[in-house]
This record gives sequence, C-alpha cells and structure tokens, in this order.
Amino acid sequence: MNLVKEWPSHPDDSLIVVGDISHKLDVIEETLGILKGKYADVFFVPGNHELWVDKEKDPDGTSLKKFEQIMALCDRLGVRTKPALVGDCWVVPLFSFYDRSLDLTCTQPELLSAHGGHDLKATDAPEELSMLGEWAAG
Repeated sequence: MNLVKEWPSHPDDSLIVVGDISHKLDVIEETLGILKGKYADVFFVPGNHELWVDKEKDPDGTSLKKFEQIMALCDRLGVRTKPALVGDCWVVPLFSFYDRSLDLTCTQPELLSAHGGHDLKATDAPEELSMLGEWAAG
C-alpha cells in the first residue's frame, strides 16, 4: 500500500487498473480511493483475485455477489467501470475471468497442483456460467 500512497499525483491523467489488487474488499477500497485522489479518472476491471471468496468466512458468498459488491464500491468511489470517452480515446472495460481450467489441454490434477488450485477453490461461479461444469468444481 505504501507504494500506491507514494505515487506522485497526475490530476490531468487517467489510470486503468486491470485487476488483481486484492481479494479483500477493504484493500480494494483503500487502493482505489488513494488512486482516485491522484488521477482525473480511474477505470477498474476486477481480476480473478478480486473474485475469490472465503467460504469459511462467508458460506453463502459467490464470486458473482462479490463482483456486484465491487461494482457498487466503484460507483460509490467514482471509479469508472463503464465505457467512457477520455479525450479522443474510448476506454471500454471488459469483464471476463481467467481460469486455467479453460485450458482444455490441462488435466484437473495438473490444474489443482498449480498454485494449489486456488482459483478453482476460491472462486464460485454458478454452474450455468461454467463451461466445464462438474470437472472444474472438483
């Protein structure tokens, strides 16, 4: 966080933050709040880490609910998440999710051994959004 706090201000510039700030909402909020104070516009697209859910702390939590919380947080902070014209350039945030399970050449044991399979364990998307269904769920 100190690095972000120490960045010089650029009040005439826009910044695009492309995810993986943290899986913790309070850290996301603090980081985006600091950046919003340093730039004219801040755009944000959540990464896979932002969508991690701790089922022990929030048994009913889902990645989609967390996404909605992050979008509400951005709205409250004035952080942009929708397309906007900045000068003569369009900034168009796109929401997607990177998950190695989408690599169909990777086997489930390989996926689970890579980084402990944390993306599979900590993200919770409804079945209808999963291309791989039960395989990705473990």
